[in-house]
Amino acid sequence: MKLPNLRMGLAVQAYLRESPLMIEQIQELARRRHEAGGVPLRVRLVKGANLAMERTQAELRGWPNPVLPSKVETDASYLSALDRLLTPESINTLHLGAASHNIYSLATAVELAKSRGITSGFGIEMLAGMAVPLQRVILEDLGALRVYVPVVPRSEFDSAITYLVRRLEEKRGPRRTSCPGAASSAATPPSSTRRKAGSAMPSS
Repeated sequence: MKLPNLRMGLAVQAYLRESPLMIEQIQELARRRHEAGGVPLRVRLVKGANLAMERTQAELRGWPNPVLPSKVETDASYLSALDRLLTPESINTLHLGAASHNIYSLATAVELAKSRGITSGFGIEMLAGMAVPLQRVILEDLGALRVYVPVVPRSEFDSAITYLVRRLEEKRGPRRTSCPGAASSAATPPSSTRRKAGSAMPSS
């Protein structure tokens, strides 16, 4: 097992049909890493951030559509993933950041963790500038919140603009099947800040 003590993670998008398989494989990788003496991996669970691109790329290449067909199925996939990831056994080797701006999804994650006695290795994550009043409530209630933004080199700033435009579209769009939360590409990795109660929140 290479780099067993390097703290690393990745995002899983619940709107992808293959997300259950991805979670299964990540959990197995995290288990083997733990058995080899490594530190836990981390997964950021999101509903999805690239809906239009996923569909367009599939059509252009003649691939099957990789995205679930409705918001209802995406929400169900997200809740199913929470159920699989929020267990004491899984959290011991695979830490979880539940990322969403939907109050019901976040409340489900928090209450599920409480009911299963999970007090560490789990947190709520939200994109800076999105649902700021909800961020304040979560910070006050839980005492901590991870807020993240895309960070890119100046030479690739157009990638960050594209990412943020999608966030605005999702915030304003009447039919949102996705949840802001995943990096758009390797060129726009999300940088996160762990906020504690009493720290300043971003303005809306």
